[in-house]
Amino acid sequence: METVNRKKMEQARNSIRFMNGSDVTYAEIKAALEEVIENYGIEAVVEETTLYGGGLFSKEESCLALVNPNHRNDYYKFCIVRRDAGKTCTVDVYSFGQSKNIKHEDFAANTRVFDGSGAMGTVGGMLAGGAIGAGFAIGSAVTGVAKAGFKAVAKGINALMRDPEALEQENAWYSAVYAVFNEVIA
Repeated sequence: METVNRKKMEQARNSIRFMNGSDVTYAEIKAALEEVIENYGIEAVVEETTLYGGGLFSKEESCLALVNPNHRNDYYKFCIVRRDAGKTCTVDVYSFGQSKNIKHEDFAANTRVFDGSGAMGTVGGMLAGGAIGAGFAIGSAVTGVAKAGFKAVAKGINALMRDPEALEQENAWYSAVYAVFNEVIA
């Protein structure tokens, strides 16, 4: 497993504090996760790895990574970090990596075709600015049409690239992983 960059992680769930922190080790967390993963019958492995980054003087620390072994590079991965705080410890779960399916879904949901809403600004520029205003207005209109064409093409390509079945399977995997976390780290 590659090392995990702290700067590229996102909090995946709230921190859990264990009152007797010395009883909660990475080995115990890993064993508990693997047992529940096996009971659920999901495709996931828990690997020991290293967390780095976060600043010039930051030190590397141990962590666990939970990954789908069949989708190492196209599903998000999870990093489990344990930190001592006096007699207690906290366990945090972060997500990292990338998902082609989620990225495409997000792109499709947020891509809009130019709707002509800049037309009033174009007309206003022509009326208020004379020849210079007209030049800016025409440039604005051309840019708007170009953007609309690009977004329409991108949206069409994106629609062809999405695989609803693969997205459904990926979301089901995340749901199962969160169920594992809820059972083990709660």
